[in-house]
Amino acid sequence: ALLAALDQPDAAADAEATAAELEATLAEAMATAAAAHGGVLPAGPDRGVDGGIVAVVDGVLLGVLDPAGPLVTATLEVVAERYTTDGAVVQAVGAAGLSPRLTARLARAELVRGDPRALDRLSWLVDHATPTLTWPEVAHPRSGGGVAGAGHDGVAVAEVLLAVRDLLVHAEPDGLVLAPVVPDTWLGQGWAVHDLPTEVGRFGYAVRWHGDRAARLWELEARPGRGPVRLRAPGLDPGWSTTETSGEALLGPVRPRTPIEVVTEGPPADAPTTADEGADAGPAPTPATVEVPLPPVRRPDPSSPGPEPAGPEPVDPDVGGGDGPGGGGSFS
Repeated sequence: ALLAALDQPDAAADAEATAAELEATLAEAMATAAAAHGGVLPAGPDRGVDGGIVAVVDGVLLGVLDPAGPLVTATLEVVAERYTTDGAVVQAVGAAGLSPRLTARLARAELVRGDPRALDRLSWLVDHATPTLTWPEVAHPRSGGGVAGAGHDGVAVAEVLLAVRDLLVHAEPDGLVLAPVVPDTWLGQGWAVHDLPTEVGRFGYAVRWHGDRAARLWELEARPGRGPVRLRAPGLDPGWSTTETSGEALLGPVRPRTPIEVVTEGPPADAPTTADEGADAGPAPTPATVEVPLPPVRRPDPSSPGPEPAGPEPVDPDVGGGDGPGGGGSFS
């Protein structure tokens, strides 16, 4: 893509041909290796199915492996069953303990697949963050403190931020997936993403609620020369998609996976809305920031026996103000 953008079509064609050959060779090698281990990817060409198979998430995140394919499904099931505890990934190679890095990467791979178990990984990471919101390289399974490597692991922090981004927006071959999985505690509450750099261009969207239905507003500043970009929101409405670069849509009814008891602990914080039309583009974008509002606490209600859980309480859709489209990327 870079060579084509630099008007080097012959070199770009050579690179594409090499990439296609490498992809075919990798696919054949992985299929052969998996066939020798019951359909599960081993940790390497000369290794069996051990703790190193957590590395399969790299293939998913790099787009080398089909995230919905049987090879990835079988391998990630083994990872979840053998090498995780309480949502965290057990580091089985090197210093023993729980790995925030691998936990965040596994969450990202599960988010690409729309697997709600990713929320368990993110919950573990939130619960085991230090007071300054950092994570060690290897954490003790009981205390959560660092036992090996860096006490403040920059790679782990980066992986957690990427997992949060993927929870809100992640790319797929023909477009963007918005909210692949939605935590039950988010239902009925507004959130917004502003000016997020993506593979297809700068993107932002907001969610507001009308009863148990989510209203979505979005705007995409697509890269020049880019074809139609498909937007999906499977965590809110699996049947919705569009190739419009901007607009708004009222999605279908959303039901929580578990009955929810709403416990009001103060008023919800205002969430930013999308920018008004015609707003000044403003200065050049700054690095993305994260803003966490303090909404009402919603806790699962284990005593609720109803076969059909009640929909979430509505939230006023007209709340908050927003940064202009030229502002720094942010989540709220």
